[in-house]
Amino acid sequence: MALEVVTGPVEVPVSLEEYKDHLRVALTEDDVLIASLGSAAVGYTEETTSRALVDTQYKLICDSIVNNFIELPLSNATSITSVTQIDKDGASNVVPSSVYMLNKSGVRNFVVLNVGQSWPSVDLQAAGGIEVVFNAGYADAAAVPETLKSALKLMVSHLYEFREPVVTGTMVNSVPFTYDALVAPFTVPRVF
Repeated sequence: MALEVVTGPVEVPVSLEEYKDHLRVALTEDDVLIASLGSAAVGYTEETTSRALVDTQYKLICDSIVNNFIELPLSNATSITSVTQIDKDGASNVVPSSVYMLNKSGVRNFVVLNVGQSWPSVDLQAAGGIEVVFNAGYADAAAVPETLKSALKLMVSHLYEFREPVVTGTMVNSVPFTYDALVAPFTVPRVF
């Protein structure tokens, strides 16, 4: 399985100004660094929680459909754009949207068959025979829970303060523990 970003989010969950307010930084010299740390914190949080923070379009590439459903790797999918089967000759066959639906009834999200439907019979290529294009994430930055925004700010604060992997000559309490406590309610174990 592989997951690719097709169309990234149009905004970030926490703005540069919000990070700077949290850090109590007024100068502009570190703006690029702080924005970069914010991007790293978002990536880490999305990976940790198995959810997109702001609406993003993805393409999931997998080898086959197992047990008549496709499990999506992100827990907050919002829509399915397409399901495509790629045959052994490399030809793409788009599955009609009337065949499947997005099942968001539990913690995980699945592409499942509609009642009375079956997947078209296609001799799939050996690797990457199924492509699912879908959207996941909160509608916009304002919809991202404040708890997750606080976790992002704490992570950026930690990364900004401790720019090296090892701190010597001082005792440091673990900020990541606080981060972990904030993201725990939103975390779904990864599918792959």
